Amino acid sequence: MKDYEGTKKAIDDALDRFSLEYIDMLLIHSPQPWIEVNRINDRHFEGNLGNWRAMEEALKAGKVRSIGVSNFLQEDVANIVNNSSIKPVVNQIEVHIGNVPTDLMK
Repeated sequence: MKDYEGTKKAIDDALDRFSLEYIDMLLIHSPQPWIEVNRINDRHFEGNLGNWRAMEEALKAGKVRSIGVSNFLQEDVANIVNNSSIKPVVNQIEVHIGNVPTDLMK
């Protein structure tokens, strides 16, 4: 899901489904929909900004305590940072012997 309305609904649905007052941490798991990861060049910049805007609103409304991203490349993080009012508090990155993204680790 890479859109504002879908993300907004997913947050509210999760709160209702689990009878929660808030979510501790909410991440955009990947800049691309999982079915497309590393298969196409579309980084879904606009869709991720829609997701992020819904997450910012949820944070401001007290529905979420912190927001971040996961598996984002440098250009994906820059898209969020340069086009939003709230910066990610977490960038969960993939690091292992076959993948050491030193630029993201700085």
